[in-house]
Amino acid sequence: MSNLIDAEGNINANFLSKELQQALEEDVRYKQTDSMKKRAIKTSTDYNEFKAMVACAHLKTLTSKEVESLSHVKKGWQKSVPKDKTSSAVVLTKELEKQQHLSSSTSDLKTVFNKAGGKPKPKLAMEIQRDLRRISEPTNKLLYLLRMGLKRAKSVLGNGADTDLLEEIITILLVNKDVVIGVYESQQMLCPQDSEEVVAAALSALHEEEIEAAHPPPPNAQSGGGGGGGDSAVTTTPRSDRTDEELLMDLNLRIKWFKAITQFDKFSLTKRFLSKQLLEDVVQIVSTQRDADNTDTVLKYASA
Repeated sequence: MSNLIDAEGNINANFLSKELQQALEEDVRYKQTDSMKKRAIKTSTDYNEFKAMVACAHLKTLTSKEVESLSHVKKGWQKSVPKDKTSSAVVLTKELEKQQHLSSSTSDLKTVFNKAGGKPKPKLAMEIQRDLRRISEPTNKLLYLLRMGLKRAKSVLGNGADTDLLEEIITILLVNKDVVIGVYESQQMLCPQDSEEVVAAALSALHEEEIEAAHPPPPNAQSGGGGGGGDSAVTTTPRSDRTDEELLMDLNLRIKWFKAITQFDKFSLTKRFLSKQLLEDVVQIVSTQRDADNTDTVLKYASA
């Protein structure tokens, strides 16, 4: 206080200006660090990478001219010799990286499932958000939600999910929607024997190298016989031993999720932030099954 006001009672403008400048610099540094943390939490693979990105938050981005100057011998570093892309060492490295990428797409899901004892049992919405962030592949994220179950999702997300999480869940539920809709429509038009081939072809498209033989549909998919009509082919009976392929191809289960989301507290607010294309995709997949309840769900997503 004595530095701010001199002995004569006048305000020290220089001291005040210095204090203001320091406060502004601290505020800018805080904003830069906070913004980088939000970016790094989504892109970093481990804590060391996250820490390094946050530490560089205050650094300025190089311009294109500055990057080009690095290749000039007189202005910057000497240009390095290009690598031989055909050498055996380079090819082997690329193959190892490819294998690691393929293995990581399933290992992250197994890690989450193993910690949960085989089935996700989150108690809070933030736990679901954390698990989804740990899983990289969209198909595995969808499998996580379907394995978790709609009953637990209602109890956890009903009044505890924010708009960002609901938007992410809606986006995940639309993964491979065209394939699922195509299989459903084929089951309506074709006989059970032909629809079996359609399902097998769709599963092979989703899992190119993992599935080598066609998987038959669940027994309840043929329970109606020849005179049961098209609806018997897609009737789903809840079973705890359903395979991952059966869950991913279950159109009815996804529609139940979309219907349940409309009952969540923050659905109306979330819908305001959803893109028009995303809402149209939801309407498309829900309206595939013609039902009175589905019509109400379509209206909730389609209404302005």
